[in-house]
Amino acid sequence: MESKTALYRHFNKENELLYVGISLNALNRLGQHKEHAHWFSDITDVRIEHFETRELALKAERDAVVKENPKHNIKLRIPEKQIKEMEKSAARQSAIEHSKKQAVRNHVVFKICYSIDEVADMLMMRKQEIQKHIDENRLTIFHVEGKPSWQYPDKSIIKPRISGWALIDFIEYLQQKEI
Repeated sequence: MESKTALYRHFNKENELLYVGISLNALNRLGQHKEHAHWFSDITDVRIEHFETRELALKAERDAVVKENPKHNIKLRIPEKQIKEMEKSAARQSAIEHSKKQAVRNHVVFKICYSIDEVADMLMMRKQEIQKHIDENRLTIFHVEGKPSWQYPDKSIIKPRISGWALIDFIEYLQQKEI
């Protein structure tokens, strides 16, 4: 339990929410509030909820501050309009992330290597854009000797290929570029 992050709520005798916070040790944090919070003597009830990660606890804290409006959480209060914009942006970002992850699952997991045309189609980019990334060393390729064509039966063909791992790295590069 100690490695989980706690979300705590402080209430007064009227069951009014005074403060919401997070901590690895909620009881220790309560002692800190005793020394620094002018409203500490109003606390009559403390409720603690544990989360697996700090990120989940932070999100729960922000949600609680916005929805429950604790009396003394001034720093985390955000105007309603800004909250709605943030929620839209988060939903949009989540959809983009899901789409990218799905593309990786659908394509990269099942193949060891790809042609430049396959990568261009998969990422909805022009072949020239892919080639530019290759030329600028953002996407690595290797060459495979292919079967001779019927037009040139005695000449082997060298084909550029992109490994599944190189494709994953490139998708991650594109994601970072968007941020």
